[in-house]
Amino acid sequence: MNKRKNIIITLLVILLIGSFTMTYLALNGTISLDQENEKEDKELTTPNKPDESKFIRKSTINLEETSCKNREIKASIDSGNIVISYNDKKVTINTKNAKYLYKTSYQVCTNVNLFYITEDGKLYMINGLNEIIISSEVKNNENLEITDIDSLRFKDANFVKLSSKTDNIKEFLGNYTTPDNEVDEYGYIYSEIIILDENNKERNITYHKDIFR
Repeated sequence: MNKRKNIIITLLVILLIGSFTMTYLALNGTISLDQENEKEDKELTTPNKPDESKFIRKSTINLEETSCKNREIKASIDSGNIVISYNDKKVTINTKNAKYLYKTSYQVCTNVNLFYITEDGKLYMINGLNEIIISSEVKNNENLEITDIDSLRFKDANFVKLSSKTDNIKEFLGNYTTPDNEVDEYGYIYSEIIILDENNKERNITYHKDIFR
């Protein structure tokens, strides 16, 4: 009788140990799986860190190099406004919150596009500043509003807003040229710059187009 009782007790102990082992393994496997899933979810939700070496964060640039007509026209940011200078003459463009500057040229030494990003992530383009600074109509230390630029006062000057309120642009990344001067079905070639938005996504912004055909 005792022998049978001992056998039963032994079997119960074995069952208990086996049950405990199975439960432990199951729980451990679940925990590991949950941790792995959490890690994967984190990797999916974490945005890729952008390459900061590509960032163009200039606050001063030359609109014309010294080799262009033997003159140097500079643009710089001062207290959120853009100051254009040539020799001893300075003109301030009241932009209020300019942060970074970038330029492109579509004719040698003239027709320079000046882009700027604002503190609140808007993107704008001004062209014709070369004409403005050398114009006798504009006096030294004069302050100009955007409406002064985007008017018939200067025939080659223009002010363009290139982003909407939801664009939230952070950085300039450079200029983009369509491969082999590709054109659309109507024969237009587009000029674009590359920017980085708040989601760390690279985007191309079209700012100019010419009839190529």
